Amino acid sequence: MSMLKFRRLWQTGRQFAVSLLICYSVLVLVSPAHGQTDRVSQLIRQLKNPNSQDRVGAIYALGGIKDPRSVQPLIAALKDTNPRVRMTVASVLGEIKDPRSVQPLIAALKDTDPEVRMTVASALGEIKDPSTVEPLIAALKDNDINGLVQWNAATALGKIKDPRAIEPLIDALKDGNYIARRRVAMVLGETKDPRAVDALIASLKETNVDVRANVAVVLLKINDPHAIDPLNTALKDTDANFRRALADALIAQSEPGSEDGLIKALNLFNDKVIAEVYMNSRNPKLKNAASEWATRNGYIFVRH
Repeated sequence: MSMLKFRRLWQTGRQFAVSLLICYSVLVLVSPAHGQTDRVSQLIRQLKNPNSQDRVGAIYALGGIKDPRSVQPLIAALKDTNPRVRMTVASVLGEIKDPRSVQPLIAALKDTDPEVRMTVASALGEIKDPSTVEPLIAALKDNDINGLVQWNAATALGKIKDPRAIEPLIDALKDGNYIARRRVAMVLGETKDPRAVDALIASLKETNVDVRANVAVVLLKINDPHAIDPLNTALKDTDANFRRALADALIAQSEPGSEDGLIKALNLFNDKVIAEVYMNSRNPKLKNAASEWATRNGYIFVRH
């Protein structure tokens, strides 16, 4: 009668040992992918969790993974009952940039919540699909009293760079929420389209000081020859509210890469307020230009 005996692994037959080694290798290679698959499936199921915070967490996690299987479930979540969930979904779909999300996002531009519409407009600007131009143009007339939907729609159109948007943006510069019009002015300035420049020059007579100041800064950055005389007139405005708005607009628009136009503007118009803003900015190029301007014009900067 044969008996069973225990043997150490190294004592087993070569074929059995090799088989074990192959199985272990397969497990090592397959496990991570399998785990990722399970993770995505688990997160997709989490999109129907009763707790909205858990749903939001799952959406962010799926956005980080960017697995194609998550796109349709995320699209479905654009109709979630919670506006924060819908807003998060729109943002994540904008990051994923899957073509399947374009039409659902266009539909979501009519969401009842303005913050959702605002986020949707931003997401469409990230995707940059030409089919979104007309819906985004329509969003320039959104009834959001804070102007943020219009602001993001203008920004999105600026990213897409479709010539169909020029005239609607010009119209939006004349009407609507003053906050949105400030952004529209910046977007039009970036196009450098002659029609846009003419519209911006005309807006230097705008009654709202914030819009007028932002338009002035946009034109300062563009350095279009046609704008020199109108700007010279506009910058002579001594109204305290306008001067304050001009300083704020200069600070807001003095991003890296815009320095050359702003420095030329300082030297051309010799405006002390502009020099003071540059000196107080965090931009080293503008600070240096202001210092040089002060030396040439007999000014010294006094710390208050």
